[in-house]
Amino acid sequence: MAKTRKKNPKALRRESRGFSSPKPGERGRLSNLSRLFREEREGDAVCRPAFFDKTTRNVMAFIGLFILLMLGPVLVRPDYTPGGYDMTTALPFKWLWIESLKRLQPIFWDPYSSLGIPLPSFGAFSPFNLLFFLIHPISYAFTWDYILHFLLASSFMYLFIRGLGCGWQGACMGSLAFIFSGFFMGHYYWGHPNIVWAACWMPLFMMGLQRFVNHRAFSGLVLAATAMGLCILEGFPQINMYEMMLGGFWLGWAWISGKISWKELLGSGAVLVFISFSIGFCELAPGYQFAHLCDRWYWPMSDILKDIFNPQYFQFFLNPFFLGGPGHGDYHGMWGYQEVVAYIGLVPLFLALSGFLGLALKRPAVWWFALAALLATTLAMANSTALTNAVFMFFFNYLPGFGKNRSLARIMLLTTFALCCLAAMGLEAWMDYWRRKSRPGPARKTLTQWIPLALLALTALDMGHFAWVNISGSGGSYDYHGYWDPWRMMDPKIIKAAQDDPTYPRIQPETTADSDYEILWKVPAVMTNITQIQWTYKYLQEQWRYSETPLPDLIRLTYRWRLGDFASTERWQYIPGSTNYWTDTKAFPRAFMVGGYSVDTDFNQAIYDIRDQKVDPHQEVILAQDPSDKPDWPKGWVGEAAITQYDWNGLEIHCVNDRPCFLFLSDSYYPGWKAWVDGQEAALYQADGAFRALELPQPGTHIVKMSYSPTLLLFSLLYSVLFWIVLGVAWFFRRGLSRWYAGLWGG
Repeated sequence: MAKTRKKNPKALRRESRGFSSPKPGERGRLSNLSRLFREEREGDAVCRPAFFDKTTRNVMAFIGLFILLMLGPVLVRPDYTPGGYDMTTALPFKWLWIESLKRLQPIFWDPYSSLGIPLPSFGAFSPFNLLFFLIHPISYAFTWDYILHFLLASSFMYLFIRGLGCGWQGACMGSLAFIFSGFFMGHYYWGHPNIVWAACWMPLFMMGLQRFVNHRAFSGLVLAATAMGLCILEGFPQINMYEMMLGGFWLGWAWISGKISWKELLGSGAVLVFISFSIGFCELAPGYQFAHLCDRWYWPMSDILKDIFNPQYFQFFLNPFFLGGPGHGDYHGMWGYQEVVAYIGLVPLFLALSGFLGLALKRPAVWWFALAALLATTLAMANSTALTNAVFMFFFNYLPGFGKNRSLARIMLLTTFALCCLAAMGLEAWMDYWRRKSRPGPARKTLTQWIPLALLALTALDMGHFAWVNISGSGGSYDYHGYWDPWRMMDPKIIKAAQDDPTYPRIQPETTADSDYEILWKVPAVMTNITQIQWTYKYLQEQWRYSETPLPDLIRLTYRWRLGDFASTERWQYIPGSTNYWTDTKAFPRAFMVGGYSVDTDFNQAIYDIRDQKVDPHQEVILAQDPSDKPDWPKGWVGEAAITQYDWNGLEIHCVNDRPCFLFLSDSYYPGWKAWVDGQEAALYQADGAFRALELPQPGTHIVKMSYSPTLLLFSLLYSVLFWIVLGVAWFFRRGLSRWYAGLWGG
């Protein structure tokens, strides 16, 4: 009969808190299938609680109720749009995408914004889009999308921290501090749903890597890769990059500390990239194409270094409203509040610092979190100091894509994550210290139970107040608290006139924030100031600065909003009864025909030539490449073309020309557009710097059709769908795959 070992009192206490000590020889493997994740702490092995043990269920229920309570202002009002300012960009695009899917006609091109931009965007392929089909109105679907993401993030954060060897008190504190931190609440307040949703997957990503490193479990690696793939599908690649950086730092640390071999390091990296990129390929491929063709890819360093974490912002760790912030419907304070408000609560911050000082020599994992927080904060500070600038420039020069990210303070997400974990470990260290030092009795119970519970309660109250102020101070596109009103810019009379105008005029509000999604839908000509194709952005910049040139004429800017001091001219006449709207009396038709052409491969120069009136758009069109037949047609106006159909992804134009000419359409040129003249495919050219043109070599009556067919998007979507199927099938062969992986890379 096997001899049994008597458990010491410390082991019994740990089991009562949801942990069990492994038997000798069990290091690095599971001893009980019901306990899914076993974590080894240096010198003291502990076990994660099961997913659905009583303590875990109770804590998750508490956090869930807390989330519902904090989101009460938007939860009880379906017409209340969660978030603020930038939601007036996020909401219309999500609405257009979902509406197109309901019609079984996916919208791949948005003709309503700017001069036309490619879609989909804003997490078009996220599984959570199902909510937008089931919940109405769309503002309420956004509310529940936030709630579910917060619930998932808090649950995964709780389980990850428990895997670090912390009790439920510390894990609950770290979870609350993470999901209601300045990073999440600041971006919620400003209306950045994709940033918040993408960041919510980071705890699950790290939980998978934790399982892989500690147990050589291939399933943990797949879990991490799937979490990153879902993060990619949320549609915000900047957060994906930062999370991958954190994961790479975790694996690198594991290799340095000898937990994994160099083969496992390379193998895990390859698996992570392959699986996550395959899952999110439908978002990555078209996004990468657009990134290289949009204005942000060519931003100067001055734009990239906006919203960095200056040394003065360290005060936000202690008082998030030191310079003012959201509250009571007002926004006083600095621009970029949402990017730099690095608040995790006073108690968690104190515990994180004290925990580091008390545990640094005992637990190497503490050093990892401290270094991760230090590196992320250093990169967020960028060129604010000489030292941080040197570190930033290293990553800027040698990490692909890092130098294309604006608002660098967003990498403080990693700082937030690390500090919340340190706070949990600090609370656990407090409890362990007094368990060892104190004798049983009321004093010990106070030090090891009641004080930690009091600190948890204070954290909940603190983070609750912070979250409530941010959430109740936001209102999206319906409740502006007097801050801005889109209808102030969008005069109803102007909207009615534009809707009744068969010549497709364009309306230009001042900024994106003044474009409501209903306007985007009802008026197929709203010009907004969101991320745009680079040549479109350049054109709109120039026409705004040089309003007395043919540039605004060419885009048929029929209704233009300007401040009250804008004077009427021969070109611009005030519209009586409107709110600061002028009309362009010299506006061109949306589609017209001219005989001549010239060639300039530089779209900037083409725009300058029209601006400086070196080229007359009435006479000729500037093409970005020379037509293969090199036509020699006489310059001159041929006539207006009639747009007979204008819809998502395509349009139809009726042309009558008495001589060979070029048809010009003042909509954005972009790869993926195709054209047919009388049923025969014709070449489309980039014209006048930003638009589309094609040849009409034969006089007569013609039907011209244009259609947007994004081949890259369609193939990438098919690949991602097939990969999901393969991933599902692979689940049934996971043991064989695990053995194959172990034989190939070790582990």
